[in-house]
Amino acid sequence: MSECSTAKCPSSSCMMSLGLLIQRLIVGYVMFYHGSQKLFGWFGGGGFEKTVSGFDSMGFPMPKLMAGLAGGAECFGGILLAIGLATRPSAFLIFFTMMVASFKVHGDAFSARAGGMEYPLTLGLVALGLLLIGPGKLAASRLIPGIHGKCFTRTLLG
Repeated sequence: MSECSTAKCPSSSCMMSLGLLIQRLIVGYVMFYHGSQKLFGWFGGGGFEKTVSGFDSMGFPMPKLMAGLAGGAECFGGILLAIGLATRPSAFLIFFTMMVASFKVHGDAFSARAGGMEYPLTLGLVALGLLLIGPGKLAASRLIPGIHGKCFTRTLLG
């Protein structure tokens, strides 16, 4: 956080990192919340078997695998996104999962009141923004030497 002193970076850069932190925290927490409902039945969720049943009723192939992948992307991707570790891969998993939810599960309407895609689409597109921009300076990955540099990002993204 000392990188955000006025001597080392312009305030707009610090504000951008703070904004990215806020986005990572809220989207990460929301994804963790929903994913843990799917996987573990926490926070009033139905748990894994109910999630599998739901995926099966919607016609997903291999519903047990798909439920595990979706719940895992949400729960564990949300944790990683919130703390700023493996931000881009986590953001990609969340983006992909939310696009499937938006168009396969909630695609019949836009309004959240009508069970539409408004909410998952918003979460997915914020995750896409984090994928494109990165975690900002206020991320756990900054504490690991060599992991936050441009070379690592280029290697990771190809």
